[in-house]
Amino acid sequence: MIKIKNISTIYFYILFLIINITSLTTASCNDIDNNKEAESSQALNDIDNNNETESSQTTKEIPIYGYIENIYIDNGRLKLKAKLDSGAKTSSLNALEAVEFERDGKDWIKFYMTNPENKEKVAFERQIRRYTKIKQHGTANQKRPVVMMEIQLGNTRVEREFSLVSRDKFIYQVLLGRNFINGIALIDVSRTFLASSTIVAEKD
Repeated sequence: MIKIKNISTIYFYILFLIINITSLTTASCNDIDNNKEAESSQALNDIDNNNETESSQTTKEIPIYGYIENIYIDNGRLKLKAKLDSGAKTSSLNALEAVEFERDGKDWIKFYMTNPENKEKVAFERQIRRYTKIKQHGTANQKRPVVMMEIQLGNTRVEREFSLVSRDKFIYQVLLGRNFINGIALIDVSRTFLASSTIVAEKD
């Protein structure tokens, strides 16, 4: 058994132990904090890099078109100029002499569109999917039939809903709204006719 003759020596040893324990605890906490900061920083960097990669890939996959483009209807039956308008929710097209009729117990509609090259009328028949109401200031709400139309823009051919309306007062017979544009096209409103004019071969 060790005998300590001077009480001050006891205090010295106790103080020495306390200082060493405190130093070790502080160093350990600092190491933990530094590791957490490093892991958090690395995780944020990984998220940012992934977001940048996804954004870059999305931008590359979606082509840019002008606000006016040539489109093809029904595998090239009709070539028309269309206006791309992200302010419109639903696409619409000019339907002349529209007549609704019944076929196999379902509502259909027959209408015509004008070929701008020879001014001849091109007939279309489509099943009516639904009706949409269009609110217009100063006039009664319009009830428009909605049909499916196959449209090619650039190298992309898709089938989308179109409301049928008389667009005789407008320059363009076709309006492509958000239901067509989303995920398919980015619009450069300062340019026109950026799309390819090649007909995409129909898939079997």
